Amino acid sequence: MSDEPGKIITSLKHRLSVEAAMREMLEATSSEEFEAMAARIARQGAQVIPVILANLGTTDARFRGVLGSVARYLDREEIVYALREVVMQPGRSDQERTTALMILERYLGEEVGDSLYVELSDPVEVARQSLREVAAEAEKGAEAYEEYLRSLEDEPVEVALLVLKAAQALDASLVVEPLRLLAQDPRETVAREA
Repeated sequence: MSDEPGKIITSLKHRLSVEAAMREMLEATSSEEFEAMAARIARQGAQVIPVILANLGTTDARFRGVLGSVARYLDREEIVYALREVVMQPGRSDQERTTALMILERYLGEEVGDSLYVELSDPVEVARQSLREVAAEAEKGAEAYEEYLRSLEDEPVEVALLVLKAAQALDASLVVEPLRLLAQDPRETVAREA
């Protein structure tokens, strides 16, 4: 029992150390440096997963990108399981669940069925968050929008329409390009709505 406080302190120090290393990734001067930092953090293995899960509530789009990049280098089975568990926990905030879904889809390439989105109390917020994330990535290069919208073509029409609904609540500067591209969607319903 006397070792318990020591273990807690060691665990807290480790978590703070990992979080600090993740925040340092935001200062990377190149994508190569950024990815090398993510891989280095992930080499610590499964003990990084609780740190990622503890930070899913962040509203910082860039830091969500850090979480996703580190997750890509972790044991796939373990991180996918952990993130899916977060999505299924009704006690977690929609922000945490949305971030978990985003990491699953965008960074781990996982197929996320509609059933996981149904678990959210506000699926439109998921779409809004997704658009914000893409807008942040598009600052580095416009191809982020094209990639995002190409992936939407693989989704049911309802998902694309949900994104259009979400776009109405966002600043025009964030949605002009996605709307322009969605107006060219091969599905007539989506193109007309855009």
